[in-house]
Amino acid sequence: MIILSGALGCTKPKIKLPDIHMKFGDPVELTLELKGEIFAGIQIPIPDLDGAYIELVPNNPVTGMPGKLILSVPAEQFDNEYFRLKDPLTLPDGRPLPNIVDDKLPAVALQIPEWHNVVFYLGLEVAAVFVPSTITFDPDLQITIPFSDSSGREVGFLTRIPAIDGENGGFFASFNWELAISNPEGIATIHGDDLRYGLLNGKPIDLRKFFKLP
Repeated sequence: MIILSGALGCTKPKIKLPDIHMKFGDPVELTLELKGEIFAGIQIPIPDLDGAYIELVPNNPVTGMPGKLILSVPAEQFDNEYFRLKDPLTLPDGRPLPNIVDDKLPAVALQIPEWHNVVFYLGLEVAAVFVPSTITFDPDLQITIPFSDSSGREVGFLTRIPAIDGENGGFFASFNWELAISNPEGIATIHGDDLRYGLLNGKPIDLRKFFKLP
C-alpha cells in the first residue's frame, strides 16, 4: 500500500512500499499484497492458458494478515501464441499501459464477483496484471518502482495507477517473462537500490528519500 501525506517535493511524505514478490521457475508466481482490499477468496482460471489462474486471498482480521492477489502461470504458457493473438488492450479505462513500448498488450479481463475486473496481459516479452484498487490517495500520482532479483537484475515494474474522479485506480505489475522462467528458483522483490530508478508520472526520480523498505 502507498500512503502519501503531501505532494512529493512539497512536504515530507510518509510512504509505505507495496509488498510485491515474484517466484521464478515453473510456475511463475507473482504476489501483490492488497491490505484491506479483499474480503472473499476466489480463484479464477485465465482463459486459453491451461493451468494459469489469478487467486484472491482475503485478509484475515483475526491474525492481521492482509489480503493478496496471486498470479500463477505455468512456464510453458508464456509462449502461448494463441493467447497473444487476442486484441491488444490498454488499461480498463483506456489509458496507455505504463512502461510498455507500444502502450498496449494482448489481454483478457477476468470477471470476479463482488470485485472489479482484473486484467492479465501477455506480450512477446512482457507479462502484466492490472489490479483495481478502491483505496484513494492524496495526492494520487503515477509512481513506478522497478523490482529485481537477488543478483540485482531488474525483472519488472510496479506502477500505482492514479484514480480519476475516485475511479479506475489500481496497481499495474509487469515483468519480463523470459527472465522469470529462465532464472534459477528464487524470488524478486523491491530492493533499496531499485528506488534510485523510480518514475514519477513517467519522469526519472530517485525515490530513496520518499520511500523506505518494509
